[in-house]
Amino acid sequence: MATDNFNRGDSADLGADWSVPTGGSAWAINTNRARPGSITTFCMEYYGTGTFADNQYAQAVVVARESNAGTGPGVAVRMATGAVTYYGARANAADGVFLFKSVAGVESPLAVGGACVNGDTLRIEANGTTIRALVNDIEQVSTTDSDIASGRPGITGFSATLNVELDDWEGADLAAGLPAGVLAALGSEDW
Repeated sequence: MATDNFNRGDSADLGADWSVPTGGSAWAINTNRARPGSITTFCMEYYGTGTFADNQYAQAVVVARESNAGTGPGVAVRMATGAVTYYGARANAADGVFLFKSVAGVESPLAVGGACVNGDTLRIEANGTTIRALVNDIEQVSTTDSDIASGRPGITGFSATLNVELDDWEGADLAAGLPAGVLAALGSEDW
């Protein structure tokens, strides 16, 4: 399991454990929280340390969400290192949870609905072809898609005002043989 609480000095990037996929834009650290580093492009980074299975999750606490549909802070799975390709879930007031895929930088909505407010933990899981988003361990939206088979967990986001933030990020494999979401109810010491 990989974790990051972003508790370090303000920076224009997230640090040595994080990388921006080719064609992407970086996140920054501001007051011990992660926020998009650009107001003109979608920002995304993957956790570059360690190895991850194809079935994986990423989650983070939404500190400040966006108002507009499709935007906001979010979490990502199966992020490619060489292209802007991944599954993501963003939190905003218009959609609640916006579940989408990005293939070579082209975003396509997969599902919207539910609710995610500041202080909630937003989670995305990829288990085979099932992609789903949870808030505080409760499923909000789910779909199936087979376009992206592997990659790394990370974060994604966009804000025209740079006022969206994430904290306490975590990414890891989904345990073999357990259905998606079960790990949310188990502590890491249980598996």
